[in-house]
Parts: sequence; structure tokens; C-alpha cells
Amino acid sequence: MRDDSAHPHHGYREDAPGLPDQEATPWVADLTNPMLKPWVVSALKKNAEHGLAGDTVSPPFVVCRPMGVPGSLVLLEIVQLLRTRTEVIILYQRDQQQRHIRLDTSHSATPAAPWHI
Repeated sequence: MRDDSAHPHHGYREDAPGLPDQEATPWVADLTNPMLKPWVVSALKKNAEHGLAGDTVSPPFVVCRPMGVPGSLVLLEIVQLLRTRTEVIILYQRDQQQRHIRLDTSHSATPAAPWHI
């Protein structure tokens, strides 16, 4: 996915070029990519409109909530996967978080809202 050429994302503040800031400029996708399905174009356009209006979407860790997969894997921090006969455990470096994926029980028909989304 490329940035819209009219709105390049550069990851630093205009007034401080050496100061990294991923929210300094909005993420606006190039919606002319022929690989994009119409529903994806619609979602990306909505995200771009919010970003250009100054609204930002904070990732869960910004508000002290655990991140889920795949978001937690793009942080470039150490993650360990442990497997036993009954579960897979994901250990995250960030905040010493743990995620237990049970292999020996069925899923609930009415699960509670997950932290790891």
C-alpha cells in the first residue's frame, strides 16, 4: 500500500524534522490501487477523511490496553511462543503481557469482550 502522493506520510513534525512522530502527518492511502476491492477503498477513504480532519485512532497500547494479534507483532519487540499439549502461550515483552490460547476446551457460545483484539 502506498501513500497518496498529495498527502505523503513522513513520520516527523513539520517544525522538528529530526523528531520522530508517526502521528505527525495522517496516513492517507493511494486509493487508485487496482488491487483494492470496493469495500477496502471505502474503509480507507473513511480513515483518510478522519486523519485529514485531525482525528487520530490510537492503538490500544496508547491507552494502556493490551494489543492483539497481529498488532502486537508489528511493535518489533520480543515475543515468545510456548506450546504445551493443552495451550499456546504468547509472552510479550511489553508490559509482561501474556495470552493463553487453550487447545483443550471449546469456545464459549457467548464470549466476553476480549482484551486482545
